[in-house]
Amino acid sequence: MKAIMPVRGVTALLVIGANLILRAQELEVTYKVEVSTIAGSGKVGYKSGPALEAALNRPNGIVVDKAGNVYFSDDENHCVRKVTTDGRVILVAGQPRVSGFEDGDREEATLNSPHGLALDPAGNLYVCDYYNHAIRKITPSGEVSTYVGGRGEGFKDGGPDEARFLFPIAIVRDSKGNLWVLESGNHALRKITPQRRVITVAGTGYPGYRDGTGKQAMFNSPVGLAIDSRDYLYVVDAGNRCIRRVSPDGNVSTYVELSFKGWTIRGALSGGLSFATSGGGHGGGVAVDHEGNLYIADGGRHIVYQINAAQKTVEILAGTGRPGWIDGNGKFARFNEPVEICVGEKPNTFYVCDYRNAAIRRVTIEKLEKYRTPQPVDTPKAVPVSLTLSVYDAQSGQPLKNARIQATPSQNGFPLTTSPQGEAKANLASGDYTLTLLVEKAGYKPQEVLVKVQSSSKEIKLRVQLTPEAPPSPPPFYVRVIDEKTGGPIADARLRFSNQGTLLQAGSTSSTGEYTPSIEGTTEITIEKHGYFPYSQRVVVKRGDSLVVKLKPATTGAVLRETRILFKPNSPLLEPSSYPVLDQIADFLKDNPTVRLRIHGHTDIGDPNPQHNQRLSEERAINVRQYLIRKGINPDRLEAVGHGNTQPIADNSTPEGRAQNRRVEFEVISP
Repeated sequence: MKAIMPVRGVTALLVIGANLILRAQELEVTYKVEVSTIAGSGKVGYKSGPALEAALNRPNGIVVDKAGNVYFSDDENHCVRKVTTDGRVILVAGQPRVSGFEDGDREEATLNSPHGLALDPAGNLYVCDYYNHAIRKITPSGEVSTYVGGRGEGFKDGGPDEARFLFPIAIVRDSKGNLWVLESGNHALRKITPQRRVITVAGTGYPGYRDGTGKQAMFNSPVGLAIDSRDYLYVVDAGNRCIRRVSPDGNVSTYVELSFKGWTIRGALSGGLSFATSGGGHGGGVAVDHEGNLYIADGGRHIVYQINAAQKTVEILAGTGRPGWIDGNGKFARFNEPVEICVGEKPNTFYVCDYRNAAIRRVTIEKLEKYRTPQPVDTPKAVPVSLTLSVYDAQSGQPLKNARIQATPSQNGFPLTTSPQGEAKANLASGDYTLTLLVEKAGYKPQEVLVKVQSSSKEIKLRVQLTPEAPPSPPPFYVRVIDEKTGGPIADARLRFSNQGTLLQAGSTSSTGEYTPSIEGTTEITIEKHGYFPYSQRVVVKRGDSLVVKLKPATTGAVLRETRILFKPNSPLLEPSSYPVLDQIADFLKDNPTVRLRIHGHTDIGDPNPQHNQRLSEERAINVRQYLIRKGINPDRLEAVGHGNTQPIADNSTPEGRAQNRRVEFEVISP
């Protein structure tokens, strides 16, 4: 049995002549709503298998793929599960009933109260790991990794290791591959770029109520998040009892006051309607359809309803306001704290996490429109309103072709695309109403235009100016330090950035081996880590670039090759430009007091006399040894040998090859 919910008819009155009034067609809208259970037996626990025999434990995050597989977070089972299209519940990842924070394959990994879920086109799942304060990634094969966060609670932007979260609760993905994360603990909206950098878009870390951008905006215990086809976000701001809308460029505005004062409420519910979370703060999931209607899972009221902000109407689709578990027509169906809702794989299909019933419910909606048969009268034909929209570049004044225009509520002929002259035309339905036009073009900031259509309107002409978007700022320069042998990251490596002997900045790498300096320009970078040979190089620090440095472990037999230790021509005397490099070797030996080195001297093709080359290379190695001794290194830790030109590493027939062959090598003879 399906619920048929009548909606008040709309009657048009037409005045003809002085006294004659004719009644035109009356529109009647009805909704057929049906609620069914697709997973859950009513038993709280953990059991897989046939979906209606499965046991769940507080599902509270949900997403559906294009094939119709339903993924959900099983909160108190600390895992992510799936309802397959053939009606079975299977494990996706996490150790059932075991909380923790471990990456790994399927059941090797552990989660701690997973909440919101998002999918990318490749089938990767992104999970709000609530009590681990992290975003986890699950590949289609079930491999779990920490995507960002997880290093303790906090409120900090940065790379995947530096960023900190506090109770991430909901997550969505936009058309550009960014992930948007809602945090109930920090009362904030964060963005994760495809490069895994975390940026705070709105919120201060403290509860409040203020529209604006960045730290101007404030939320109070936000719980629900949805995104539409234009990348506008909708936030259920539970503490402020409203829906906030966030534009793609981060502007926060109040979209709907959830007290619904002055709105039309359709559907039976005793005591009126005002949004409420459950006693435990659950509830407030939100979804948005292709027409821009919002759907709320109201955990405190035990109902699901639709919000049409343009018409200021609310349709109570399913639920009676009393907790329970009844399938069937929406008017009589019951939920027990529906906490999350998502759009299904088919139009007008939605899936709901029924928290206390430990079940996944499906809500299907069919909207019917029909006209009551009017009395035969001679009514005048409605004349459409002609709309002409001209779109220009706000800076150059030039017309913009291929701009896209969408209308809410929807109109025949939309979306429109502007011509080479920047124009688009359409015929609008006659009547008295407000139309919202969204004008978009790649490389420009989207703009909304409100159009008031009146029954007396015949023609509407609009001129819209779009502002070019500033090119995206490239990501900051960063250094990544890894082990040359294993390729693994090196944490706590010391970095120094200097220019002509003046220290500009210093710091240490994170657990991922990364460090982001705040300086820019040409600088000398020095990297040191106990147990590794030092590294130094002159680099240009520029946004958008990065540097990967492979440090060589100072193990027995390891050799550090240096071509920057220079000598006077055909002489063992060191050039002063070699001193900084040798000073780094001295610092390395002081930092690693048990290491002993053998210093190898090499020449290029040199003198025709092999004995001369041998003697010269040996004297050069000895001079390097003496320099290090003068820097405080115990002579017993240093040996010096010469090889002449007997061990070339490049072609001696070219200047570049000879420069490589004139070298000094440091071999570890005991670590």
